[in-house]
Amino acid sequence: NASGAELRIRAAGFPARKTLEDFDWDPQPAARQQVAALASGGFLHEAQNVVLLGPPGTGKTHLARPIGCRLRP
Repeated sequence: NASGAELRIRAAGFPARKTLEDFDWDPQPAARQQVAALASGGFLHEAQNVVLLGPPGTGKTHLARPIGCRLRP
């Protein structure tokens, strides 16, 4: 149900709707393939955890939000 998914996205507290297309891949072009693999949701079907590591300002949250939105039920 689209409205239920929208409610869950708002409840998650995402400050703004972002998409993977909004991400600037120029500084990290090799990460694009890895992020695409995460966005496919395979880790959910395998019951795997995902941890995004990096110093502040590297785009971890910017990536996590659109992946979460894309994989909503």
